[in-house]
This record gives sequence, C-alpha cells and structure tokens, in this order.
Amino acid sequence: MAPADIEDDVVAAYAAIGKAVAEFASTLMKLYDDLDPEVQQYAGDVLMPLLRVSQVKGNKLVDRAMSLVEHPVVLEALAEGRLDEGKALMIIDQVSVLDAANQAIAKPVLINHAATHNYTASQRYARRFILKLDAEAALRRHEEKRKQRLVEKFNLDDGMCSLRVVLPAGEVCVNLTMPITNILGLTKDPVMLAGYGPLPAPIVADVAANGIWKRILTDPVTGMAEHIASPPDEDPLQLVLREPPRRDARVDHTEWQGDRDRTRTHRRTCAVLAF
Repeated sequence: MAPADIEDDVVAAYAAIGKAVAEFASTLMKLYDDLDPEVQQYAGDVLMPLLRVSQVKGNKLVDRAMSLVEHPVVLEALAEGRLDEGKALMIIDQVSVLDAANQAIAKPVLINHAATHNYTASQRYARRFILKLDAEAALRRHEEKRKQRLVEKFNLDDGMCSLRVVLPAGEVCVNLTMPITNILGLTKDPVMLAGYGPLPAPIVADVAANGIWKRILTDPVTGMAEHIASPPDEDPLQLVLREPPRRDARVDHTEWQGDRDRTRTHRRTCAVLAF
C-alpha cells in the first residue's frame, strides 16, 4: 500500500490538472474576446501556430473553453479540484436542455454529487435528476440528439480501422423497466434503461406496444420470483385487466422480448406495478 503522503500528492496533482484547465479556459476566452468579431469564428485557426495544433483541435479547445466560461459555477468547481474536465463538461451538457431557473437548481446538486462519485455514476444521476426536474426538456434533448445519429470511420495503423455508431439507445440490445401504469396509459413516469439510466416514457412507447410478454410475480422483500407465466399471443394489457394483481404488497413484472427491423435485437421490457 502506498504511503498516505504519496496518495495525498497524487490527489493534489490530479486536482491541479482541473485548476490548470480552468485557467486555460479563462485565458483562452480573453484571447477570443480580444479578436475582432469577424475573426472570432476562425479562433481555431489562430491557435494553430500558437499551440502547434490542428484546426480541429483548435476548434475543440475554443468550444470547450467557451462552454466552461459560460457556466461560472462549474468552472469554479473545476478550478477548486472538485471536478475534472470530463465531469465538468458532462454537467454542462446535461443541463443544456434546461431553462436558466432550472439550471441554477441543477448545477450545484450535480456538482456536489460528481465531487464524490465517478463519471459514470455522476452521469446516470444527472440524467435521473434532470428527468425528474423537467421531463419535457429531457424529451426535447432526446429528439435533438436523435437528429445527430451517424456512423463514423477512423483509420488506424496496420491496415485497421474503427467504426463509431451513434443512434438511439432503444434501438440496440436493451432491458427496460417501467411502471405497468405507463403501459395502461395512466402515467408517463420515467423508464429505466439498464446500463444507461432513465428515458422519457414516450421514447419507448413503441417498444412496449409490440412485444411477447411474460408475467413475473415477485416477493417484495426478497425480490425472488414466485410465479412466472408466459401466455402465448396474448395482449399484455388484457392480461393485466383480466387478472388484476392482488393488493398484497407484491410486485407484478411483465417482460417483453422480440425482434426489431432486420437485425435480431432481443429486448426485455419489465413493467412494474406495486401496491
């Protein structure tokens, strides 16, 4: 085990990276503001000879610095070492769909959480928090991101390449969990996508509407399955309406799995109803 003083030095050095990024962002924006308005759109080109970077890299540096400076609370947390650059930019991206009032509410909460959790946990928390704060904004964000779906090819060494695909998470192999009242059209509560986080209910409505269902009755204490039924070719809504769950604090799960488009993508949707 490493000595405590060495561990403290590592923590301090890592925090110093965030402080340096914050200082660079502030300084870069001063340079940007000093440029003539007609030159500002070419700020990335200005950085090319200064920092010996490509135009793409220069534009990314300007965009990131601009995002950080436009959110002083996040920039301050970065400078204090409470956040690293990745978390800071993630928070800015997550709150971008909110209005100014809700951003003022969300940013301190997300910063405090991210200060004590890793990136993935912080991102999932941010999605859940924003979805509860403004579900319509989360839906607008999804629709906007959906327009940005793409496939990118990157050439690698030794005759290899990498392929990057950006598409809605609901179009890949997923496990979904939703209240049964969503399926009945009574509520529009958030739907949990395993390994991702919450999604607005309308996004997965088509997934829930075209499935082969399985009903699982579980014990509310142990979570163990007590009864499993797979009625063939039966509408899950009719199953729920014909056999309403007993009000005995049990939980009714309904699973879905099937194919989508030409690729065999297996899904399993769990509808949860608690009494």
